[in-house]
Amino acid sequence: MKHIYDTLLYCLWLSVIVSFNAGAVFAQNKDMECIPKKRANRNKVWLFESYTVLESEYRVEQNKIRMVHGAKQDSVYFQGQSSTIVSKFITNKEGRILSPVTFDYVEDGNLWTDSIVPGKKGKSKYYFNNLLHTDALLLQVDLMNNAEWYYNPKGQDSLLIVSFEGDTSLMKWFRNGKDSLQRRWNDKQQLVEQTFDTLIQGDRILCIKSWHPSGALASVKYYYFDEACLTWEYYDPKGKLLRLEKKKRPDEITPMVYAIDPPLVKSFEIQKENVTELFRGKLNRKLSEILCRTNIKPEGSYQVQVWLEASGELILNKLDGEYADVIGPEMETFFRELSGARPAQRNGRPYAQLLQLTLKVSDKGT
Repeated sequence: MKHIYDTLLYCLWLSVIVSFNAGAVFAQNKDMECIPKKRANRNKVWLFESYTVLESEYRVEQNKIRMVHGAKQDSVYFQGQSSTIVSKFITNKEGRILSPVTFDYVEDGNLWTDSIVPGKKGKSKYYFNNLLHTDALLLQVDLMNNAEWYYNPKGQDSLLIVSFEGDTSLMKWFRNGKDSLQRRWNDKQQLVEQTFDTLIQGDRILCIKSWHPSGALASVKYYYFDEACLTWEYYDPKGKLLRLEKKKRPDEITPMVYAIDPPLVKSFEIQKENVTELFRGKLNRKLSEILCRTNIKPEGSYQVQVWLEASGELILNKLDGEYADVIGPEMETFFRELSGARPAQRNGRPYAQLLQLTLKVSDKGT
């Protein structure tokens, strides 16, 4: 008797499960086979086709770099510490600056102003971890230390001017990346030190002269490949010779060869955004849903601009196409609530992009 009871109970349970599953399948099929309210939409499908990246926006320290991508060149809108656009210039696809520009930026916590004139060879420099670069840097101003660097066409040759309260306190000339001539003044604009190269018996010797506040010569020192050489002279504040110190002769010093370091190129790694499968899945389902219940007739192609934020949030920026004003509010809500988009990354840091999606209404089977 108990065996018959258990068998009947099992059959009842199985019939309930089958009925539930059949109902779920029926409901699912009913949803998938929704018959559009508007007859003109019943033989149509509305699908996501593709997307392109129109703009990229990077934030590095206190700098904001917005790049509008073209076919062969990009337009760059650069913002420093302020919220207004301070400069605009053109780059090629590798980030090489192609148009003249002067802009303020923050690097390693310091504030700089750089002037670039493409076509006039200058110093090579890479910006924002190789995002932008140039070989035509002619003037660089260190705003925090009141210093100015002027570069000549050789790049390694330059002039450094440091100011204090509006007056020049240091001028330094470089040749092949090394000091060639340096002059230093005190706060009363009196010359206190001068460093320069001189030829002595056919050898290039570095000479350093210093002066007392009285204006009298204080000392004369010589260096050959950074080692003290020849005879050093010391004078009192009235210019009277105090003593002489003999150092090595130049022929007792082993010459050194100085290598000019190439410009530092920082490595970088780019990870592309991941949104295609998300659009093919959830966006296509949303388009099918709209096509099923709408009273309008969507047709043709639609261009949808969406900001993919660094946080992964999607924000509708623009919608172009038939009845865009009717469809727009619902699409705005859809993208705002859509999750799962992965933004592009540069060296592990996500950045924002403006995407342009193409959506197309076509006949079924085509």
